Amino acid sequence: MTALRLLCLAAFLALASAPAGARGLADLYTDDVLRHWQGRYPQNIEWNFQNLVLGSLTPRERARVEGVTLAFPLRAEGELADQPLAFYAAGQTITVPILSVKFFDDIALAWAYLWANDYDLETVTDYLGMLKYQDPASLPGGHFPTPLEAMSIPADIWKQDKRVDDVSQKTLKSGLVWVLAHELGHIYHRHPGYGPGVTREQAQENEAEADRFATEIMRRIGVAPLGMAQLFMAMAHLSAGRGDFADDTAWQRYLRDEATHPLTAHRLRDMAEGLRAAAGDFSAERLDREAARETVLYVADQLAGIGEILEDPGIHRLFLARALATDLDSLKPRKSQREPAAKSDRCASAGATPFEGRYAGLYAHNLADGRKEWLSGWMDLRRDGNRVRGRFSFGAGDGTLEGNVVGDRLLYDWAWGRDQGRGTLELQAADGGLTGNWGRGTSGEDGGAWDLCPG
Repeated sequence: MTALRLLCLAAFLALASAPAGARGLADLYTDDVLRHWQGRYPQNIEWNFQNLVLGSLTPRERARVEGVTLAFPLRAEGELADQPLAFYAAGQTITVPILSVKFFDDIALAWAYLWANDYDLETVTDYLGMLKYQDPASLPGGHFPTPLEAMSIPADIWKQDKRVDDVSQKTLKSGLVWVLAHELGHIYHRHPGYGPGVTREQAQENEAEADRFATEIMRRIGVAPLGMAQLFMAMAHLSAGRGDFADDTAWQRYLRDEATHPLTAHRLRDMAEGLRAAAGDFSAERLDREAARETVLYVADQLAGIGEILEDPGIHRLFLARALATDLDSLKPRKSQREPAAKSDRCASAGATPFEGRYAGLYAHNLADGRKEWLSGWMDLRRDGNRVRGRFSFGAGDGTLEGNVVGDRLLYDWAWGRDQGRGTLELQAADGGLTGNWGRGTSGEDGGAWDLCPG
């Protein structure tokens, strides 16, 4: 799960903070699509709510939430309509927008498909970053594609691959059960919401109390909460974080004066500890109890890891850079990046045509002390006469390049998100490899180097 490493309307809560820069998400799915799923999702969700969530309560607890119902509008209301993960409660009603269920369903299916086929899981978080930071007007058609469209995943993959279907359904079900239990926790504890007279500190404590209520329900059900990791991974990449603010003072001011239910390291660490403390109890449905316990501990580690990266401005800057460098071509499934290979002196074989085809090897950027840090990287070049166009990656989103071949050298301009510059690649006649430097702005060498082989 590589991607996880890097990681009330009026009276109550919407699970995700307003995404910085996100626009057009209310129209992510058409009304016809949402009406189709409005005829399919509610029956199953109602069953889970009645039999698993309410069914786990004691008679005294059940009496305290008597009369709670679920509502399934196509979208959330008001300012929450543009949030793809907006579940909330008001009075005795828990609202479960069809758009939010469909979005989480698609994210779970995409993750399961990429995992099952050993594709790079960071494709999911790159897509989420696109939603948060890019303007849909800059995309084809002027709107964001749905998750499966964006990642070129067949919509009916759940029919084609039963393993993908099984993993995605477990993720979706456990995630939604946790959400329903969290919202019920607000109603159970009679939380007053976020209106006048409720301090931010009290509102955030209410969130923590609802978190504990939901985790306890999952413990009683005895299901490994795999969906929690995927749910909070998505929330973390759509919500405001430390890296979205100029400095720590601005971030702390936001937490103190504006945020009612932020995703913070403290909140996620508390949830992780709650899972670890009773890891053996989340395994009633599994014959292999130890394997189930390990799954719960794994989810706890992921939650804690998400919490850590949320408050790291450096990682947030990387998320922003990746998001701005992401386009639809870079979201197509591709095999997971491996650890950087040792720098070799020569390539195993030469390419058929210089500066044409796939090249893989090492990318380096210059450190402040003069050393180079080497990472795995690749280029995909297409040559037409002496004109070359292509894409490149070093594990942080794709960039594009365009240039001309002059003798045994390719002189090119590159772009990666908002970054751009120049570079030179030189053909190694002995083995067809490419070596050269790259730089920012007008420099062609102050950034780092490439060392690539065909294939």
